[in-house]
Parts: sequence; structure tokens; C-alpha cells
Amino acid sequence: MNKITFHQSNCKEETASAWLVSLLKFAYETEYFKKLRDFKLLMIKKDYTIYQKF
Repeated sequence: MNKITFHQSNCKEETASAWLVSLLKFAYETEYFKKLRDFKLLMIKKDYTIYQKF
């Protein structure tokens, strides 16, 4: 399959297959990833001793 190059205003230039580009364009136009922008996952900091890591 041929490779094509595309870019969006907030992304670096990428090279992907034509199928992936059309899928990403459809997802971008339907705002599929919009909910992920506001998603926050709280992280817990955990300190392990050297013996616990083994």
C-alpha cells in the first residue's frame, strides 16, 4: 500500500498508510478524540525500597 504524508496544525508531520489517514481524518472531523482531551487520570506516587524492587 502506498504511504502518504499528512499534518495537522498541532501535530508533527507524520507518514502513515492511506487507510490510517482516512480513519484519523474521520475521527478528527467527528470529534471522536474530544473527550480524551479533558480526561484526567490522577497518578499516585509510590516509593519502593531497593529490596521491594527485586
